[in-house]
Amino acid sequence: MPQPPSSFSSRAQGLSLVELLVSLVIGLIVVLVVVNIFILSKTSAALAEGRGRVHENGIIGMDYLQDDLRMVGHFGCVSDQALTGGTVSYLKTTFDTTRSALNFNISIQGYEASSTAPGNSINVSSLSTGGTGFSPTLPSDLATVLSDRVNSSDIVALRYLSPRSVLLSTTTNATFPTLTFPSASWNAIADYETSAGLMALSDCSSTTVFQASNATAAAGTINVLSSGLNTRGFSQVYEGQKARLYGATSVVYYVGKPQNATYPSLFRVRFVSNPGGALQYQKDEVISGVESMQILYGQDRSTSTRLTGFMDRQQTASTIQTSLGTPQLSWSRVGMVKIGLLLVDTNRSSALQRGQAQLGNTGTITLQGVNITVPADQHYRSPIEATVALRNRLYGN
Repeated sequence: MPQPPSSFSSRAQGLSLVELLVSLVIGLIVVLVVVNIFILSKTSAALAEGRGRVHENGIIGMDYLQDDLRMVGHFGCVSDQALTGGTVSYLKTTFDTTRSALNFNISIQGYEASSTAPGNSINVSSLSTGGTGFSPTLPSDLATVLSDRVNSSDIVALRYLSPRSVLLSTTTNATFPTLTFPSASWNAIADYETSAGLMALSDCSSTTVFQASNATAAAGTINVLSSGLNTRGFSQVYEGQKARLYGATSVVYYVGKPQNATYPSLFRVRFVSNPGGALQYQKDEVISGVESMQILYGQDRSTSTRLTGFMDRQQTASTIQTSLGTPQLSWSRVGMVKIGLLLVDTNRSSALQRGQAQLGNTGTITLQGVNITVPADQHYRSPIEATVALRNRLYGN
């Protein structure tokens, strides 16, 4: 017998249009919340990663700079201040000192970029390279090597003797002598900082920097070149078992932007020479993402031979250059260096507007007193500053 049709109330009911719309709205809200949480998490992770990269680069860059700066003034058992502090200079060189890379008479030499003194303003959105706006004037040999230099960033050249040395075996007795040393000590000379071409001989009363014509490890001898980079011979006799042989180091730090590079980098240029060879250079990228380097120099309050150790004058390289008459005397009184680097994460970090999270909307970073405008490109930027004492120059050694 056929069943009677079900009543209307017992049949399955569908969703009304209103119910469907409410469900869609609730679902959309949930999806938007989830997507927003994902975006915020991704942005936060990118910013944290960018901060980490910038912080790590800053540590590495400052380590390199500080290591070299702390060696300034090292010219054997006394500092360059002790060798040049009187009326007669006991720091001698066989090189033509017009070639600035070999001017060991000046251990530290800064070059101030135009309009970058404290109180000035620059904009990293319009960085240009290869300019000549530096004070003192950038020497031609350095200008050629640093051809990709950023115009609004300072440059510093450092010269010193290597921390390792070898005792001289026999007394020197000629203008271009043959120097002897224990052959087993060769590795102390040919270390990572020198190719055994640029050398120095020093005792506690004088130092002479020179180029070797050849170096024979097995025989324990180094011949002083009578030509090449040397334009004059020895004018000092060094006694065996008293004087020591060192490697001579000349480096330059600058911010450069090579062709096709998106962001500048901090570079270290080291000048080297093989025995009897031409002067060469090795250019190494220390860290990437450095848009500016600003440097101030602390000068001893005493302008006489006797130093006090108080660096109460902080000045730019332009002011230091002739502050005490001659560049050699002026720079010999520098005992402290204040370095500032403006670092940028080369990957987009989703930082707040104007490039750095803690800036808010100001768009300006202050670096060693210089006001730097940064773009709203969402790349994280941060300044890092450090003060370095030139330990070999404290109280004139």
